Amino acid sequence: IGCIMPAPLTIHSRDNLLRWPRVPVPNEAPVLILMNQFQRTQNLSAEDLHVRQFAQLTALLSHCLKTVPYYQAHLATDMPGIGTGTKLTAELWARIPVLSRADVLAHGAELESTAPPKSHGAIHTVRTPGITGDPVTLKAANVSSLHDHANMVRNGVWHGYDPEYSVANIVRMNSAQLEQADADVFNSWMTGWVSGPVKYFDVAVPPQSQLEWLVENQSQLLVTHPSNLRQLAYFSKRDGAPLPHLRAIQTTGEPLTNNTRLIAQDVFGLPIQDVYGTQEAGILAL
Repeated sequence: IGCIMPAPLTIHSRDNLLRWPRVPVPNEAPVLILMNQFQRTQNLSAEDLHVRQFAQLTALLSHCLKTVPYYQAHLATDMPGIGTGTKLTAELWARIPVLSRADVLAHGAELESTAPPKSHGAIHTVRTPGITGDPVTLKAANVSSLHDHANMVRNGVWHGYDPEYSVANIVRMNSAQLEQADADVFNSWMTGWVSGPVKYFDVAVPPQSQLEWLVENQSQLLVTHPSNLRQLAYFSKRDGAPLPHLRAIQTTGEPLTNNTRLIAQDVFGLPIQDVYGTQEAGILAL
């Protein structure tokens, strides 16, 4: 794939006898390929990116008009002629009505494709947590997860995270993460590469216990919600409980206010990196 990350990163191999060049694990190879494309195109001009984005949007719109009942009904009525050879422009795209949460709740089944591309992999159910409104349930394909994994690797590269970091995720956990936390097992956290362990801990546990767990595990990269980070900073400063092994802090799952950022930076002496995403759309910003 070419050199897309600096040494000493080591690709996961299907066979440890293949030391160089290493052959990636099959289910992680697409992440490496996506990451390679990101690295090659992320510094293109705005014009070049626009061309690529609208080529993708044209394909998406065509798929929706052919296989998604909701868009077949609404766009055909509201925007006659769209998708029938008319060139898709930014102006035309902006005329497509924004899909609201109420629309999703009212038309859930109609928003599902009747013929999702087989190449996009298995379809699974996604449920939003409902933090900002009524929760919604929708379907997603495996290809979306691949993009999320590739973007999280990209995040690690951009911020210079050492793949050997031990990672502590103190978050609201899904069922798989709860099982992993209960079993006290860990997985690699940088998909496609050999990396340090990632462990999960319940954010509902009192902050003092979280701090003890972080010290006990000598965690180097902390991933948590901004509101919890603020609590950790408060109790760490109040109780004189520093985290000497910590090398990086990443927030997710909630808006990160500038005030919380400054408080945490003051207490822990580290910059705060934020990842913005949603269950339904994946990673949106790093």
